[in-house]
Amino acid sequence: LEVDAGDRMTLSASFSTTQDRYPESLYGMLNYRTSTATTDLSYQWTSNVSLFANYTLEKGRSDMQARQRSGTNDVPNNDWQSNSSDSVHTAGGGFSTSGLNGKLSLDTYYNFSLAKGNIANRALGNPALSGFLVTAIQNYPETNTRFHQVTVDLRYHLRNNVTPRLQYQFERFANTDFQTSVMMPDM
Repeated sequence: LEVDAGDRMTLSASFSTTQDRYPESLYGMLNYRTSTATTDLSYQWTSNVSLFANYTLEKGRSDMQARQRSGTNDVPNNDWQSNSSDSVHTAGGGFSTSGLNGKLSLDTYYNFSLAKGNIANRALGNPALSGFLVTAIQNYPETNTRFHQVTVDLRYHLRNNVTPRLQYQFERFANTDFQTSVMMPDM
């Protein structure tokens, strides 16, 4: 959806989803769902200055089921389930400007992404019954990723096919993941 709110402002939004279901599966992937929602805003402040902002939310979830097997203990009491979910929030904004009769242009923008992931596990059987094997199943700690990006881009249009460009980018990345947080650099 795109809406021109006057001759200076444009709003847009989109939504998409994927929904895979496997109703015939007893084990393995049972379903997988994703959704993405996006909004964008651009505003022409003056004839040579425009502002823009955006936001995106992405979500995903997958569910699976398995059985822990050992010798003669291949029974439904040793089934377990895992549910994984992820979400990513991304927001950004900036401005574009031009000068010197359209020969010089400057674009600056900032983006920030925050991602979180969870894996929840549970035993489906009864631990009071003999032969129960799913004793070490547990939920995993949440994972987090943060990503910042600042960009400044300066261009000078010499001719139609010649445009020197100078760009500066700063990126900062932080990650909390139970799988890698305990590792030392030499590992």
